[in-house]
Amino acid sequence: MRRLLTDLVGTVLILGLCGCGPGGVAVLAVLLAGGEGGGSKKKRVALRIVSQYGAPSPETGVHYYDSGTEITASCGATPFPSDDPVDGTRYICTGYTAAGSGLANGADLQITFVIKEETTIEWQWRTQHKVTVAVNDATMGAATITDVQNGQRDGNYIDDGATVEITATPDVGNVFDYWEVNGAVASSDNPLTLKIDEPKTVVAHFKIKQVTLSVDSGGRGNPDPPEGDNTYNWGTTLSCRVDAYADDGQPTRYKCTGWTGTGDVPASGDTNDTGSITLTQDSSITWQWQTQHKVSVTSIGSGSATITGVTGGEWEGEYVEDGATVEITATPDMGNFFDHWEVNGAVVGSDNPLTLKVDEPKTVVAHFKVKQVTLSVDSGGRGNPDPPEGDNTYNWGTTLSCRVDAYADDGQPTRYKCTGWTGTGDVPASGDTNDTGSVTLTQDSSITWQWQTQHKVSVMSIGSGSATITGVTGGEWEGEYVEDGATAEITATPDVGNVFDHWQDAAGVNLGNANPLSVTVDEPKTITAVFRKAVTPSAGFTWSPEKPLVGESVQFSDTSTGDIDTWGWDFDDDGVVDSTEQNPRHTYSAAGVYTARLSVSGPGGSSDVTYEIVVYDGCIYVDDSGSDGNHGTSWSDAVRTIQHGIDLSDPSRNISAVIVGDGVYNEAQIDFKGKKITVKSANGPRNCVIDCQSRGRAFWFHTGETEDSVLDGFTIIRGEASGRGLDGCGGGILCSAGVSPTIKNCIIRDCHAVSDGSPPGFPDGCGGGIGIRDGAHPTIVNCRIEANLADARAGGIFCSGHVPDTTPIKIVNTVIALNRGNGTYGAGGVTIWGSGLTKPCCVEMVNCTVTGNGAGDASGGGIYVQFMGKLKIANSIVWGNMCASGYADLDATNSTAVADVYNCCINKDSSGGNINYDGQNVFQDPHMIAPLFGNYNLDYTSSCIDTGDNTYVPGGVTKDITGRDRFFDGDGDGISTVDIGAYEFAFVKVVPGQSIQDGIDTAREGGTVLVFPGLYDESHLDLKGKGVVVRGVGGATAVTVDGGGHSSVFYRTSNEPRDAAIVGLTILGGGNTEMGGGIR
Repeated sequence: MRRLLTDLVGTVLILGLCGCGPGGVAVLAVLLAGGEGGGSKKKRVALRIVSQYGAPSPETGVHYYDSGTEITASCGATPFPSDDPVDGTRYICTGYTAAGSGLANGADLQITFVIKEETTIEWQWRTQHKVTVAVNDATMGAATITDVQNGQRDGNYIDDGATVEITATPDVGNVFDYWEVNGAVASSDNPLTLKIDEPKTVVAHFKIKQVTLSVDSGGRGNPDPPEGDNTYNWGTTLSCRVDAYADDGQPTRYKCTGWTGTGDVPASGDTNDTGSITLTQDSSITWQWQTQHKVSVTSIGSGSATITGVTGGEWEGEYVEDGATVEITATPDMGNFFDHWEVNGAVVGSDNPLTLKVDEPKTVVAHFKVKQVTLSVDSGGRGNPDPPEGDNTYNWGTTLSCRVDAYADDGQPTRYKCTGWTGTGDVPASGDTNDTGSVTLTQDSSITWQWQTQHKVSVMSIGSGSATITGVTGGEWEGEYVEDGATAEITATPDVGNVFDHWQDAAGVNLGNANPLSVTVDEPKTITAVFRKAVTPSAGFTWSPEKPLVGESVQFSDTSTGDIDTWGWDFDDDGVVDSTEQNPRHTYSAAGVYTARLSVSGPGGSSDVTYEIVVYDGCIYVDDSGSDGNHGTSWSDAVRTIQHGIDLSDPSRNISAVIVGDGVYNEAQIDFKGKKITVKSANGPRNCVIDCQSRGRAFWFHTGETEDSVLDGFTIIRGEASGRGLDGCGGGILCSAGVSPTIKNCIIRDCHAVSDGSPPGFPDGCGGGIGIRDGAHPTIVNCRIEANLADARAGGIFCSGHVPDTTPIKIVNTVIALNRGNGTYGAGGVTIWGSGLTKPCCVEMVNCTVTGNGAGDASGGGIYVQFMGKLKIANSIVWGNMCASGYADLDATNSTAVADVYNCCINKDSSGGNINYDGQNVFQDPHMIAPLFGNYNLDYTSSCIDTGDNTYVPGGVTKDITGRDRFFDGDGDGISTVDIGAYEFAFVKVVPGQSIQDGIDTAREGGTVLVFPGLYDESHLDLKGKGVVVRGVGGATAVTVDGGGHSSVFYRTSNEPRDAAIVGLTILGGGNTEMGGGIR
């Protein structure tokens, strides 16, 4: 160093050089200059290290390095001097501050850099003190640091200047007392707040807890522990008790009824000993006492008195609870009676038992006296009673008998018979003679003699015959005397060739001809029977109801004349008498036409008569082999025409169904005539055809029919409506005049509405299938309206007139297809036309299929909404319709028309006007099997499957047009959702190895048999008359059915409907020597 200083004299200015200990700062500033001699030296620069604590590297001080030297500097070990120094204070390096050589401040504990100039590095330190927390006794509690503010805690070390919170937690049975800090008592605050400026040793001091037991016994009963406050160590176990009775034997005593307690003493108890209690808190016990008074009962005279009951308190021997009510009963000895009570020396009354409130000790005395008795006699003023009538007094124990005459006023028109007595007291309660026998009187008693009033009944006769009393009901009968109020039966017996005519009384008043005669005897009577010569009978009868039902009771009423004494009824003319009553009832067990015969006879001869009784089972039967001369009670009694069946129906008699058998009926203009009846085919529309032969429409509803007027299950063909106005409206069916019938399960086909050329405002030529006019609002369900023609509007359904939205026309599960309208106002399928320009015609269509319809000269091939027409259509298919101009599927272009479309499959490009689309509508081909050929089933590829909205399906509609379940999981997603359109897609799955025939047999009507890709070796596959679709999945290239050359592969020989189809199969290997090797 000295040499260096010598070398630099004159050229180096030494500003300072100092070596400092811990806590100091080492500073070295060096100025470098070239030496003498002009030689070149490498530049040296100073590095100043500053560190208040620790052992940094390089160490604290100034160090010199050639410029450009790479240096690694570190703070040294941290914490310093160790993790847990003996003096309890340590230092944590937190980084550095620096200047020169491009350095800046940082948090690293080691840095590497290239020194280029004078550079200073100062290491930064944080001071921490050790905080030790302890307790005076670890079994009494614990203490912990619970919070640190304004500093950091690392284990037991906390930053200098921080504030620490220490919490003492005593164990059960102990309490915190005070803190000791660094050996000095500091505070009793808990938690303790302490500023850390040096190492700290903190001790929490605890002590055992004291508890108090307060005893209150009301100053009685020798309580243990004694009355007052008693102090114990926490956890002391003891029991509390008191005497069961205090002052026992005194006029007033006290019974311990238990206690109430707080703290560790149970809240209540009902004994005088609590049992074991462990005290862990201040507690108290209050002993409960019941005050009881002694009640002493004695008697004077012949008798005794005892306590017989206590209410409102307890009763123990002579002691009764204060405030209770005691019942004391006096019991006299035989021949004596209780007189009065004396309580505590005072007379208190004669009530027995005595009711006394016990509010002090009581002494009760019962007083008794000898008894007198009274015998009261009541004979109603007749019969000479002994003892006499009235009150008779006797000594207790007197013995006597009571009697009266057996009859009073005997021989008079009215007399009185003694029937016994009723008695009280010592007299027997009742008897049935006129003498009681011996009675000993020991109490007040009474006897009431009982009398029966009897009247004389005199019976006489006029003419050839006799009369006598033959019976009495409701009373006694003795010779000519009959009990008052009884009914006497008097029978007249005519001589031969005579008849009884009538009765008369003593005044000659006619009493009728009932025989026997029933007379109420309420006074003396004289009855005379009058006889006359017999009249020859003539039979006759009526019955009700006039049209009885099977199982219904029929009342037959005799209307015969003459003198008759026997009736013989044969209800089915089988020669067997079924009843001999005059006016019998009979129930027929089967429908049919019965001959009922009545035969009558009497003294003057006999007669008989027959009538035809027609019995129905609630139905009128129609068959194409029947006769309108029949009654329609059964198939064997069927009528020929549907109209005659309707005429015979009678809904007021519950004959409200007309069942029509299979066949073809050439009828037209059939009229329900306003009846609430069901006209139904026996086996569905495929088997029951109404062929109108172009002689008129099939049905006209116009006389008040309602939804209870039901047309169900017919195929209607060749209906024709021609003429002006309504005459030309509705080729198959016409609804007018506000009616609301139900039309369901019908097929209406090849019907024609003919126009007479009237202006467009007239309805003729409208509604080839169905015409709806003048406010009519039918419900149409599960129908097929196909291939009908209208010269003007709506080949399918014509809706016109004022129909408000409260009673709309409803069309549900219905196909409207292949219909044609030729007028300039359009619509092949459906036309909706209001009344004028102010009154709407509202129509609701749900789950319908409208396809293949055509408007020959106008717009709206499918649906045409015009002039106040209002349509709401949901879950329906409107697709593939045609028109000459405008919109082919749905036209609502008139300014007053509107169509609301919900969840439908509709060709939006072929629809226009005032249309509101809502819900999840489908705007793509519905993929029906063969709609132009009458098969409207959905193919398995259809986007209409499970895309409807269940909320739009009307209540009660659970099936589709074919009878399949409406809510079916058609897409296999586990959710049963209605399909769009009239047909619900339901399928049976067949995979290779399974039988296609089994699938056909399993499928329900209208279902689809999905045949999955593969080869199937089957032949003679039979659809068996069912409308099922056999569909190859993936098409004909994917599914092959090989008949093996045995027979035709498919047979269609059972009148399968148009819903039956075979689609997407390769059929090969069929062999048939006659015809149809593949399909026959």
